[in-house]
Order: sequence, then C-alpha cells, then structure tokens
Amino acid sequence: MKKITALVSILFLCSALWGGETAKNNYEDYIVIKYLLTSGDYTGAETVIDNYLKKYPDDPFILTEKAGILKNIKNDYKNALKLIEKSKKIYPGYYYSNYLHASLLFAGYIEQKKNKHLVDKAAEYLKISLQNNKDFYSSYYLLGVILSETGKYEESNKYFELSNRLRETPEAYYNLSFNYKELGDLEKELKTYKKILEFDSNNYNIIYTLARAYLKKKDFEKATAYLKKLFLRNRENKDISLKYLYALFASGKRDKFLEISEKIDISGSSLLLYARAFVLSTKDRFAEAEKLLQQVKDKDLKANILLADIYYRKQEYYRGYRLLQKIPRQERDTIYYSLLLEMLSGLNLNRKISAVFDFLKKDKATLGKLAVEDYYNILLAFSSLKEIENIRRAVRLFYETRRDKPGCLDELLRLLRRFSQGREIAVEKLKFRSNLFLIIGLYKSLSRYDKAASLLKKVIKLKTIMDP
Repeated sequence: MKKITALVSILFLCSALWGGETAKNNYEDYIVIKYLLTSGDYTGAETVIDNYLKKYPDDPFILTEKAGILKNIKNDYKNALKLIEKSKKIYPGYYYSNYLHASLLFAGYIEQKKNKHLVDKAAEYLKISLQNNKDFYSSYYLLGVILSETGKYEESNKYFELSNRLRETPEAYYNLSFNYKELGDLEKELKTYKKILEFDSNNYNIIYTLARAYLKKKDFEKATAYLKKLFLRNRENKDISLKYLYALFASGKRDKFLEISEKIDISGSSLLLYARAFVLSTKDRFAEAEKLLQQVKDKDLKANILLADIYYRKQEYYRGYRLLQKIPRQERDTIYYSLLLEMLSGLNLNRKISAVFDFLKKDKATLGKLAVEDYYNILLAFSSLKEIENIRRAVRLFYETRRDKPGCLDELLRLLRRFSQGREIAVEKLKFRSNLFLIIGLYKSLSRYDKAASLLKKVIKLKTIMDP
C-alpha cells in the first residue's frame, strides 16, 4: 500500500492550516519521510517521523503516517488507533486517517466475530475518506470488502468496480468473483476468473475452478481447454486426468480421448471405461470394447446396452436379445426399445415385435422418441404378419405422438390409402425408399408377386429415392 499519496496536496493543506512559513520549514522533512516510505525503509521513516513529531506533535498528516507504520508494519493496533484518533481531532476530514481508522475497526470486527457496530462505523469513515479523495484506491477496495462481508454483495461490487477503474488488481477480482457466486450470477463470476488469469495465467486454482464451472454448465469445449492446461502441467494428478478424459469424450474429441485413455489408469471409473468401450466400438474394435464392458456391466446398465449393440452389429442377435432381457423394466428407455426392435427384426420375431408395439402404445412418450427406422421395423413386422389394418393404425399413432412430423409418414399414409383402394403406385413420385419396400413387402405377404415384381422393376430405373 502506498503510504503517502498526493504529497503536494498535503503541503498545500499545511500551508492553509498553519501558514506558508510553517509549510516551508517542514518541506524537507515531508520529502524525506515520503521517500523513505515509498522505498520501503520503514525503520528509517519511523526515525525521521519520531524526530519530526518531537518538534510538531500536532501534525495530523505525520501522526497518520506514524499510525500507518504501527498498524501495517508492527501490527500495533492499539497505539495506531490512539494516533489516528488524535489526528482526526485536529483534521477530521483527512482521507488517509479515515481510511486507517476504518481498517482498524474492520480488523476489530473480524477479531470480535461480527460486531456490526464496528463495520458500520468503518463504512462511514471510508465514505468520508472518499469524499475528500475520490482517487484513493484503498478506500474503494476496503469499502467493497466490508460490504461483501456484511452480505451487501451488489453494493460491494460497485466499489470494487470503482477501485478497478483506478487500479486493476487480482484481489479486487477475487472479491468480485465471490460476490457474483453468492448472487448466483455464474456468467459474471466466470468473467472475473478470466480477469484474474490476465494477472497470473498459470493460476492453478482459478484454471481448475473455470474447468469445473464449464463442466457443470456442460460447455465441454471450454472445459477441455482449461483441463488440458492443468493436465499438461501435472499428468500425475488423477482427478485432473480423469476430468480431462471426460471432457474430451463429451466434447466429441474421440481420437484424442482414445489416445490419452490408453496411457492413464481408468479402471476405477466405470463411466470412462464405458466411454472408451463406446469409442472402440465406433471403430469396430469389438473385442477390446467387449473386454472393457464386461468389467462394468454389473455396475452400469448403459454398458449392457452398448454390449447388446455390439452383439447386434456382429449379427449375434440372439445373444444381444438375451442380454437385453436381463435389464430391469424400470431401466428400459428409448435406446433400449430401439435396440430391442433391431434385435427382434434381425431374428425375424415378428410376433414379439408386435407385442413390443402393443406395450409401447401405452407409453406414448417413449413411442414418440423412437427413431423413424424403429417404426419401419414395427411396420415390416405387421407386413409379414399380413396385418394391413394394424399398419395403418400404427402409422397414425406414430404421426400423432411425434413432435416433428416426418415426411415419410405423410407419404406412407397416402400410399396405404392407394394400396387399400387397389390403385397403382406412382413410383416416380415417391421420395422414401422404406415406404416403397414396405408396400412391396405387403404385396409379397398377400402373394401378389406380380405387383411386387412390377414395383421392383420400376425402382431399378430410379436414382432419386432416399431413406427417411
């Protein structure tokens, strides 16, 4: 803290109070004291101050400087307070003495555990200090601290912002971040952390705090950037390593995730074992993925779903179906039913597919979230069972339960109407391949092979038909 600010203004004040000659006679002493204080020679400054006060015991400015040394250097609060009180009797409005008085009261408040009278008086003195010197950083800062301590976070922030206009410091931003946290303003809290990093770009605690905050916000890109800094500095820190891997996976950086996860022990994290197995499965490295999933399948039901998906992709449909049957009903979600329909379709168990649909009719929320491909697995099952009317009802139900209205279902409703009426299907007007093959399947199930063959011949000539 700067011990004397605006010395020239002090000299003018002395001149106004005691006359120009007094100021002139004391000029050299003021200059020497200022030099010693600003150079950090507090012992030398105190010697000069003591000699000065023997000659001029009622100089409020030098009394305040002596009090500052007693408080800040010697921690002699009792005698510092006596000198401040003497100084203020002579010159009540002096900004520095009011600031020191406030800081002594605040120290007493902290020591005495929440004596509100002390902080109220401290705040009052700081406001007097600022009335007399609007450019004194320390008074703004301390007033911000006091208001924050007493829970007045918004008012506190105003003073920290004012102190930062005079001189930006990491301390003020630390306090601002605390206030914003208490106010629940995460965005401004994060901004203050970033300002702190401008002063200290390698501040481990702040980088870690930012990383955790962005993980909580599910902003995995930013979380990954901060966690990478921590990971590169300390690869042995398991907590950081695991969080970094999680962020890499969640932000879609799968190759990097795979590379790092090969070098770090993730055996204690079922989540990361599952994530690594998932990435391996996307690269068709099924044996490695299976090995990992076997470690966690009893701890994490998602592992069983992924394992079943691997069996499906290996065309081991029955093995996958048996695994899915072991998952408790209360744990069965949209992904479960989607995969179950795929398994049953691979096994040609159309009656079971029909039974799944009958169950899902009662759970329209899940039904509405199924992929369009799952609908076609159900419809093809009905087609094989020659249940044309059920197809029509199912399509209507699918259409009603979805928030978005897939164009393929619109088209299918029109096709089914033409099919029921025995009218020709205009293949060249169709947009969706799945609809066409469903109609072909219906013709086959009704032994109308001529119609099925006719449609297939037309399809062969077409190039602009797509999946839903």
